[in-house]
Order: sequence, then structure tokens, then C-alpha cells
Amino acid sequence: MVIQEEDWRSPIIHYLQEDELPRDKGETMRMKKLTAWYTMVGDKLYKR
Repeated sequence: MVIQEEDWRSPIIHYLQEDELPRDKGETMRMKKLTAWYTMVGDKLYKR
């Protein structure tokens, strides 16, 4: 059993992999702006 702790990257990775935004409008706007700076290559998160 693997237990993965959530950190600041977890919401970014979730959005980039699942294309699912938070329900809160303010959080949605923040996530869209923030994820523009990141990309996923395989299972790794990289800053552009």
C-alpha cells in the first residue's frame, strides 16, 4: 500500500491529468493561471 501525501503540486497534477477544475470560481481562475507555467511529461511535473 502506497500513501501519497498531498503538497502544492497535487492540484496542478490533478488538473493537468484529469482536466478537472475546482468548483470555486476564484480557485478555478487561479488554477488556470498557475497551470499555464507547468507541463506533464509522463508522470513528472515540469515548469516551462
